[in-house]
Amino acid sequence: MSLKNVDVQTCAPPIIRYIIGSAISQMLTQHTLAVQNAGRLPNAERLPNAKRLRLQGMVINIDGMAGEIICGLNPVTESLRSGHRVNRVYLAKESRAKGSQQVVDLAREQRVPFDFVPQAKLNELAGTREHQGIVAAVSPVEYANLDECLAACPKVATLLLLDQVQHPKNLGMLIRTAVGAGVSGVIMTARGGALLDDSVVRASAGTVFHVPLISCVKLTQVIKKLKDSGFWVYGLDASGKDDVFQINWPDRCALVAGNESSGIRHGVAKACDELVRIPLASELDSLNVAVAAGIGLFQVASQHNERK
Repeated sequence: MSLKNVDVQTCAPPIIRYIIGSAISQMLTQHTLAVQNAGRLPNAERLPNAKRLRLQGMVINIDGMAGEIICGLNPVTESLRSGHRVNRVYLAKESRAKGSQQVVDLAREQRVPFDFVPQAKLNELAGTREHQGIVAAVSPVEYANLDECLAACPKVATLLLLDQVQHPKNLGMLIRTAVGAGVSGVIMTARGGALLDDSVVRASAGTVFHVPLISCVKLTQVIKKLKDSGFWVYGLDASGKDDVFQINWPDRCALVAGNESSGIRHGVAKACDELVRIPLASELDSLNVAVAAGIGLFQVASQHNERK
């Protein structure tokens, strides 16, 4: 396969984009030295800490930790305009790049989080200094629309809400567990949590492609919408009055799991209908978030399955 003929931008299906990205990454790993010394790959650049291709003016970073990165005013602007799955936009803090206000306005319009960061951070993310002061992290998975997800939910349904889960492996395991428990969707906070990148895809064993994934700016607003749609919302919290084995789970319910260190934020906990706990023996005060959510989700599933 000739790498110069691969057009990453036109590989629309998420699974195809992921497979192609993984294949290119593997090939680049195997041939980096040969490429740098012999120059057999057109437009490839020497970078010690990132694997990159320059395709049709867009820099694609296929670093395993960063996921997919695009740089430059035009690529980022067009990605936002097209409604592409942009996780977050980063802009240079030291000097406002030309056109940066346009990017900020589009990010606000699309409800995409953005941050002004030091130039060194942009260089690290992009793997180059040729980023025009604008970088965007792009998800390998297409996000779903909340309203469409709710409309597609059956009468007996479960949703998983994640409040700023930070570790990619936990996020991947949570999604995998949710799929196994038969949830109708996973809703994640757009800011403060792990980005949905290729490390999450790997941790989920590919199950990210089998459930609607929704990114939201304000989880409290989502909870209100869920209640309006007939869902009861339960937050997993050690201070909960009832434990997950005592609840008579309603036909439509949503389970909220919080940050690994701080748990569910106060405002989110207050918006829940009820806080529930997992009874623990000895002096243990908490479980891994993926384990805790799994216990709750499968307890819900066991009751729901009896009604189907």
